[in-house]
Amino acid sequence: MKYLFCIALLVASYSNYAQMSINDRIENQLKLDTYDSEGIRLTSTFQNIEPVENILDYKSYINYIFYNFKDESSKFKGVIDINQKETVFELHRERLKNDTLFVNTLQRISDNSIKKIQDKPSYDLDVVMDIATKFVKITGINEQGNYTLKVCVGVNDLEKTQSKRYADIEAFCFVSVFNAYLNKENPLKDEIIKEFHKIVPLSMGIEKEERILRAQGALMVLMYQNESFKQALLKEYEDKKDILPFTINLPKE
Repeated sequence: MKYLFCIALLVASYSNYAQMSINDRIENQLKLDTYDSEGIRLTSTFQNIEPVENILDYKSYINYIFYNFKDESSKFKGVIDINQKETVFELHRERLKNDTLFVNTLQRISDNSIKKIQDKPSYDLDVVMDIATKFVKITGINEQGNYTLKVCVGVNDLEKTQSKRYADIEAFCFVSVFNAYLNKENPLKDEIIKEFHKIVPLSMGIEKEERILRAQGALMVLMYQNESFKQALLKEYEDKKDILPFTINLPKE
């Protein structure tokens, strides 16, 4: 069984990072570099911005959008000529600036992040919980016949289960679940494993894909009902609600 789981030199006019344009984020917050893997390849990731005044100032949040809400045409693939590195960097930035899916998604999130709480879009807690369950995924069955489990940004069932994608909620849920999972003082990791072990003895089908699909569905239900899972989301929400791009409609006690 496997459990896998700058902008310091800106001019004075940038005293309010909350108003930073998306183009400026691509120019200043996106770090580009190269690495050698059967040829020189491009690596790119957004960095944190201090002080935090917008949810996009958190690298974990903006990188989720970067990895999941881009057009194929702006994804750089293949090897590059090391002598043309700076040219490739500039081309990559320009592609991102012209990627309407990426730019519009970031712009909407950025605008909502700086609104007053009462003016932000709102979602019911059950919608947020439903999306969050997709980040705890049974990925397959190993040679011993056991399920394999991941808590992961890149492997989830959102495309297969959500008729409408909510980039703002998805990024929040991923950050919330992953942070709680890695926090040794948070019970979430143990809770995920506990719920996972409830599924292990159940006969979910004969065919491999049937077993995986049914086991994943069962795990989603268990995580949706898990109190520690809900509390991990609510803690992240309370900590960052002033700069989140949405509010959560909490059930009345």
